[in-house]
Amino acid sequence: MNRTEIAPLVRERLGLPADDNRVNNTAVYIAINTALRRIPKDFDWNWLVDSETFTLLAGTTSRVIPANWLRTLWITAPDVGFEIRNSQRRAMLKWQPVSGFPQLFSTEGRVITFAPTPSRDVTIEHQFVREEVQLNDDTTEPLCPDSYIDIIVLYAALVISTKLRDAVMLASIKSELDDWKNRDKESNRAKPNLSIRVRNQIRLWC
Repeated sequence: MNRTEIAPLVRERLGLPADDNRVNNTAVYIAINTALRRIPKDFDWNWLVDSETFTLLAGTTSRVIPANWLRTLWITAPDVGFEIRNSQRRAMLKWQPVSGFPQLFSTEGRVITFAPTPSRDVTIEHQFVREEVQLNDDTTEPLCPDSYIDIIVLYAALVISTKLRDAVMLASIKSELDDWKNRDKESNRAKPNLSIRVRNQIRLWC
């Protein structure tokens, strides 16, 4: 659905007629885009969870993050059933000169960095949350499937209700969003059942 189809649903949820001067079409479109920026930051909705599998070549310590990446959920080395642990950049510096099995990662800018430096090629699986699409014209559609379009409607209605200072409407919308989150929280975010877990000591390849 595009913004011209979503906007009437937002008005309907708020109980606002089309000629309500407090909220014109431009204000509703702005609220929809504000909602689309908030949605992936607020919760890991299943349609925004994506993954990539790539080969980290021997001697390589970094990987460019996909353009629509917002945050990483987990990284594993599936061939050996190993979870690679998220770490602060400072903690990784002492391990980068070491050659072995990559067990730590950090993200900075649009780059994932691994440590220790792999001594041979490693298959990496990276699951992450994508940013939503901004609807800046009447034809662009969000990533959100139509079956979840009520979530965009609710977030946009939340933005407008906040501006209108409608406390009753705000409480009602927040309750509906909580219900959606409870139904969706188990979808597409389960971490693989790994047989090997990260150790306190860095395990090196021989």
